[in-house]
This record gives sequence, structure tokens and C-alpha cells, in this order.
Amino acid sequence: MKRFRLVPEEFSEANDLLTPTMKKKRRNVLDRYADEIGNMYDGG
Repeated sequence: MKRFRLVPEEFSEANDLLTPTMKKKRRNVLDRYADEIGNMYDGG
């Protein structure tokens, strides 16, 4: 089963979640949303 959450901010270069070629910066996303990601796998 795939899980997902909607986040209140748009991913962009300005907030350092995307590269200039519009690829996700996985490490930055994981760091910023660590609590939410952890809750998804803890059953929250």
C-alpha cells in the first residue's frame, strides 16, 4: 500500500526542495518532513 501526505507548501527552488531542473532534492525533503514521514510508518 502506498501512503502519502499533502504538505502546505509548494516545492520550489526558492525553498530548496527542487533543483534548477525541477528535480526533487530528496535529502532536503526527507529532512524537512521527517516527523510526518515517521508518523506514516508508525501508523499515525
